[in-house]
Amino acid sequence: MKNLYKIAPLGILTLLLTATSASAVDPAALTRLAADNACEHCDLSGADLSNKMLKGAGLNGANLTNANLNGINLEGAHLVGADLTGAKMVGAKLSNANLSNAKLVSVDLTDADLSSADVNGTILIKSDVTGASFLEVVLGNFGQYASNTECRTTRPNGSLSNQNCRPNE
Repeated sequence: MKNLYKIAPLGILTLLLTATSASAVDPAALTRLAADNACEHCDLSGADLSNKMLKGAGLNGANLTNANLNGINLEGAHLVGADLTGAKMVGAKLSNANLSNAKLVSVDLTDADLSSADVNGTILIKSDVTGASFLEVVLGNFGQYASNTECRTTRPNGSLSNQNCRPNE
């Protein structure tokens, strides 16, 4: 009966159960992320962290390649040097996040909010930013910004970009 009180909090258990995928996600990294809201230089590749609340999380240098981050809240998070190649980030909240020197290649950022994010040195190429908001982001600070699909994308000055829209969008 005494051991019942030593069971992990429900939030940690939920994160561990939903953050697994076909690839082997390091359970220790998930436990650390759930307990500390931080996991710098962790391998979270392929993790399913969709719809998680990770505001202000410390994920500097984390490997989040091919992770499911749809609907995640990373407002104010620290993702300096993180690798998000191939991540699914539809509807992600990244306002005020520090993405300096992060790698976002072939990322789905459809309807994501990157308002006021720090993108100094960030590589954003071959990604879908349809409906994303870059309000108050200095696009010139990107290390590389090319070959992205922009449709209904809010530019830093509030204007809309409809570059590469498909018919009926």
